[in-house]
Amino acid sequence: MPLFPSQSFGGRGDDGSTGNLFFQVISDRHDRGLGTIVTTNYAFGHWNQIFASESTALVSVERLTADAEVFYLEGESYPQHQRKLKNQSKRK
Repeated sequence: MPLFPSQSFGGRGDDGSTGNLFFQVISDRHDRGLGTIVTTNYAFGHWNQIFASESTALVSVERLTADAEVFYLEGESYPQHQRKLKNQSKRK
């Protein structure tokens, strides 16, 4: 099964086009029955801030979570952890 890694979309200054492109990829993979792994700092309830429209956000979440295992993890991300270590080493 081909893996589609996705990291960080919908950042500041995004006009929604990134979210719409992501929706197209998710829809295509869903229609072809391909699995997708997504990691994000956004809860599903906040995806309407990433996509150009709430309906696109809703359909994206529906397609991703149909027959899915959803894991919620708390704590700092690996990049956050690395930045913290880097900043600590600069102070020494």
